[in-house]
Amino acid sequence: MRKLPDAFACLSLTALPEAERPLLLEALRTGVPLRGLRLRPGVALDTVRAALPGAYPPVPWAKDGYYLDADAAAGVHPLHAAGAYYLQEPSAMCAAPLLDVRPGQRVLDLCAAPGGKSTQLAACLAGRGVLVANEIVPGRCRVLSQNLERMGVTNAVVTCESPDRLAARWGGWFDRILVDAPCSGEGMFRREAASLEAWTEKTPAGCAARQAQILRQAARLLAPGGVLVYSTCTFNALENEAVVEAFCQEQPDFLLERTVRLWPHRVAGEGHFAARLRRQGDAPPHAPDGPGTALDGVWDAYAGLTLPGRVETMGERVWLLPESLPELRGVRVLRAGLCLGERRGGRFLPDHAAAMALPLLGVSADAAAAARYLHGEALEAGGQAAGWTVVRYAGLALGWAKCADGVLKNHLPKGLRK
Repeated sequence: MRKLPDAFACLSLTALPEAERPLLLEALRTGVPLRGLRLRPGVALDTVRAALPGAYPPVPWAKDGYYLDADAAAGVHPLHAAGAYYLQEPSAMCAAPLLDVRPGQRVLDLCAAPGGKSTQLAACLAGRGVLVANEIVPGRCRVLSQNLERMGVTNAVVTCESPDRLAARWGGWFDRILVDAPCSGEGMFRREAASLEAWTEKTPAGCAARQAQILRQAARLLAPGGVLVYSTCTFNALENEAVVEAFCQEQPDFLLERTVRLWPHRVAGEGHFAARLRRQGDAPPHAPDGPGTALDGVWDAYAGLTLPGRVETMGERVWLLPESLPELRGVRVLRAGLCLGERRGGRFLPDHAAAMALPLLGVSADAAAAARYLHGEALEAGGQAAGWTVVRYAGLALGWAKCADGVLKNHLPKGLRK
């Protein structure tokens, strides 16, 4: 049984009817944390179920979201490395759908690491428009970029900046903004002992002050008519309703449209809060994305592919950039769009991100061969022709290999090897 801080019950449960508070406390003390996964668009649940047997009941508030058996080894399976799914706590899947993101929009995930909600938003964009995924902590930002790459996202810009610097640089450029704010993490008490140990009665007030500052900058970044969703994984009203109420008083051109609370004693999840706000005014028109760019001139293996965006060469590297981009000069950018590869000494070296995102032909690997590949081992080439190819498991890419002398030489980046 988990021991909860003495101040927690009186400070953090005021938003819950008094008669239900013992039920929540019991759920937090003795309940088992729940797991979930969200499928990548185009991946069938049967593909996952065949490799990882389980019941997979659907998460009711999330498209392509499913509950995962507690003992499922989904995080170490080749399907995870192939981006077949993103492991995400079920109640955390509730915030992104409130933004109602559509293809072609300009979307900002302001506090984006590790990337669960960013990959949800990217799925809604379907490769059109642009997703800016920002994280201020460099190490977490690298994880964010890796997760977007693993999930095959082509139109994301990953930035490592403070919200105030982005607001000063870009102003009201975005149609949709998600602020999944750093919080006291009361909804993580069942999952992470560190969250429980770090909580004090002063934590919510400190978090609320920081959340208010982030929301002020988010308001500067949102275009008229745009939608802002504010969310936390904590229970207390100080970081939730009180932050939203103060924001609306400070920003009279924002209207609160909806709030959602998920409590772990009511639903199958660890708990979440989300508020949807709309900025008054008429949304500025955007030119729609064009028909896309043919990749024939980039590299022979990409011939016949047409994707949304535009191809640009920066130094030796070739990028597929979203057609609509904010001004990136002066902004710390980890990646902008999709790196297709680099031209070096008359050769073209394809990038790992391209293997994960593009519908390329490749060589199929069974589970054992996929595991060897992910360990960095070479594979038998069989009848594969010489040259570059994509190693695939269950139809999904794991990365590049180069066939020579009857061997598939492993080109999975060393940092991704198991």
